Order: sequence, then C-alpha cells, then structure tokens
Amino acid sequence: MQFELAIDDYFILTPTQIGNIDLKQLLSDLKPMQKRRLSYFAKLAMGSLLQLDKSDSERLNSQMGSNCELVFASRHGDFHKTSELLDTLAAKQELSPTAFSLSVHNAVSGLYSIFKNKKIPITAISAGKDTFLSALIESYIRIHSKRLDKVILIYVDQALPDHYQCFSDEELPAHTVALELSACTESNDDSLKLAFRNETDVATNGKSNACHSLCFAEWITSVEPQLILTSERTSWVVKKL
Repeated sequence: MQFELAIDDYFILTPTQIGNIDLKQLLSDLKPMQKRRLSYFAKLAMGSLLQLDKSDSERLNSQMGSNCELVFASRHGDFHKTSELLDTLAAKQELSPTAFSLSVHNAVSGLYSIFKNKKIPITAISAGKDTFLSALIESYIRIHSKRLDKVILIYVDQALPDHYQCFSDEELPAHTVALELSACTESNDDSLKLAFRNETDVATNGKSNACHSLCFAEWITSVEPQLILTSERTSWVVKKL
C-alpha cells in the first residue's frame, strides 16, 4: 500500500516541550468553567487543537465546515481517568456521572466540538501500536473518498498509570501531534508533502517499542528526508517529497 498526504499546518507537543510550557496559555481561549472539566490528557489534546486553530484561524475556520472532518486518535485514551473510576468501584463508592462521561475514549474530541461550535464529523481511532499510522490512513481515505478539503488529525497519549506500567509494551510519554492534512495537489505547493509506503522487508535500526507518533513528531521537524516506522506486521517508509 502507498499513499500521499500534504501537511498544511501542524502543532506538536513533545515531552521536552510539555515540560517547558504553561498549559493554561494553550487553553486561554476557553472559559474557566470549561477548563475545570479537563484532565491533564484532555488539556494536552484540547490545547493542541486550539493552537492549530489559532495559527491560521481565518483559513482554518473557513475550512471547518461541511468539507472538513476531524480524526481523533489515541491508543489508551484518558486511561488515568478510567483507572480512577476503577479504584472508586473497588472501594464500593458511587461513580461521578461527569467523570464517567469524560472517561470515554473520544470524549475530548466531543468537548472540542461543543466548546468551539465545530459541527463536523469526528472519527475515533484506537489500534494498538499502529494507532498513529491507522489514523493517517483513515485521514487519507476520508479525504479522497469524501473529497474533503481538509482533515484535522489529533493524536494524543500519555504513559499508563504506575500500577499498569507492567503491561506497557512501548515507550509512551505524554505528547500530542496535531496535523492539518489535505490531498497532494499543485494548489498546495507550500505544504509539506509526504509519501507513505509499506514494505515487508526494510532494514531498520529503530527500536521495536518506539512510539510511532513520537518518532514522527521528532522527524517532521528535522532535516532527515526519510523515516522508517516498524510495526509487528510490516514497516512503513515515509519520505518528504
């Protein structure tokens, strides 16, 4: 399989960047009551989406209509909130309805739609170690099958709670990757265009437990022309065109 995508804009939070920013600044467009509903996980995702909005608000808002969709991707979702709910159940205490509703995998994308009045279709993706690549493939399919102008892809994850770390099979520090994607055409020559190709036999020195989204985030801002992402079944070669 092979396909191409254009990145018209992006906002990325790597673990290093998260340690050097104030999340309140990323959420400055929200009302205090809205901010209070957000967990750390939700703040990372919401803040990244808002910054992508702000970076080119006039152009992006004009696209955020019937011809643009949102793909929300996360391997674990807000599992820290889920873990707290499980602890509450174990203690035989009543669950908070609000906490329960916000523990749903794609809850933060719904909150974004409500807070910013974005009446757009939203697709949620969770596919194990292949979540990020699956989200990119889903974005490509939606752009071409529905002839969309744009797809906004937001990937967010964080490390599992301490008592679940024994089940972790990849390095997964808190980070986000927010991308404004479109089809590769002559009209978007200023965009960063990428080619994706999967191969079964590709030599790679990459670690098998390396997080795809974090590797992509670090590569996209580098001068390296090619990235190889290895999964259990295949390897993906990503090239800057």
